[in-house]
Amino acid sequence: MVESSSSSRSRADAHPELETETLRLINLIGYSAHGRTFARRFERATGISLPGSDLRALIALRPAPPAPIGELSAELGIDLGQLSRQVATLVEEGLALREPDSADRRRMLVGLTDEGARLVQRWRRSWVQDYLDPVRDRNPDQLAALAEWLDHVADRLAEALDTQDSGLGLPAGWQRAAKISDPDPALKDYLRAVVRLAEIVGRSHGFDDMLSAVDAPVRQHSWVTLRLISTHGPLAVSDLAARMDIDVPRASKRLRALRELGLVHRRPSEQDRRVGVIEVTPVGADLIRHVEEFQLKGFRQTLGPITRADRTRWTPPLTTLVTRLAAPATTQR
Repeated sequence: MVESSSSSRSRADAHPELETETLRLINLIGYSAHGRTFARRFERATGISLPGSDLRALIALRPAPPAPIGELSAELGIDLGQLSRQVATLVEEGLALREPDSADRRRMLVGLTDEGARLVQRWRRSWVQDYLDPVRDRNPDQLAALAEWLDHVADRLAEALDTQDSGLGLPAGWQRAAKISDPDPALKDYLRAVVRLAEIVGRSHGFDDMLSAVDAPVRQHSWVTLRLISTHGPLAVSDLAARMDIDVPRASKRLRALRELGLVHRRPSEQDRRVGVIEVTPVGADLIRHVEEFQLKGFRQTLGPITRADRTRWTPPLTTLVTRLAAPATTQR
């Protein structure tokens, strides 16, 4: 239920954290869908090792019918030449097919092979469990409230991002993988809604559009690194590398760029002064605050006004979900 009157702002104080917690969920999805952890988790779930950029192309493909490669390029927000190279890699691996369009042989169509489709389904079954485990003790009313809110968020985001739903729904075999013989309808509605939201966020252009809009001096990889240090720091370089699931030299390279911009600095550890740790500087903290305020303001405008009754109903189960998802790093997509 969405109010049309601006007077709803004065009645929104019951649960002002609804938008902030929802944005936190979206950022969790975004960080994991656009980071190196994505590729590592995909490999653990499927046994296939591919760069994250190739994986995003793979997951954007559909089994049938194949789609024009230009449409896929626009959807992923990447250069057509780069995408063509990624598709070529997937074709060599037997995961994608590429063929001329029978209606216009100047156009190339791309899609998944049967093996590629099986692989994507296996991956989707794996990460659906991430969103199932935190709600196993929720009652049907709470699950229904979650589904209703997440569907509303997905509707608004799809409109704002000018993207269409994949229409894939829950992956085949998810009940067997989750060891649930007869799922409650409310549970299925919740899972459909959260999968839909995750796929919309995963197909977005990540954080780069937002960072460009505020003239931030960093782009996605550096932003994720900065936010991670802010959340978990001070951190030793080795700890940072482990959290980002990358090697120490690559982590050091990212840190050098952030240090040159004055966003982080190195200081001796309080536990062992022979060891250096990295923490965010006041300049870095100001950038984080500026970007997050901009993001939250835009997000609230996207969602529109919300009644106090809906806030009261939606916020508690959402907050529980996000808290449980954020707790161990392994539960993020």
